[in-house]
Amino acid sequence: QDVLHTLLNNLKVQDRQMRVCTTVAIAIVAETCGPFTVLPAVMNEYRVPELNIQNGVLKALSFMFEYIGEMGVDYIYAVVPLLEDALMDRDQVHRQTGCAT
Repeated sequence: QDVLHTLLNNLKVQDRQMRVCTTVAIAIVAETCGPFTVLPAVMNEYRVPELNIQNGVLKALSFMFEYIGEMGVDYIYAVVPLLEDALMDRDQVHRQTGCAT
């Protein structure tokens, strides 16, 4: 949990390279420990009403599902409400990121 907390805080930094590496690390933790260990914390982070953080969460989810492959099938329905919210957002980038997820 401490590692995941640190990774989620890294999604908030300005450095793009750090955010990209953090997204990869979150996906690796999800593959190693199981998506059920990562998803609740990542989805909870989406509730922060800051667009950049929400976009980071969407990108992290997108890469995580791509990385874990078939392991993510059981968790798709848990993420659908979050994606619905992203697709209804006013920001074009937000909708596009939600679509790519």
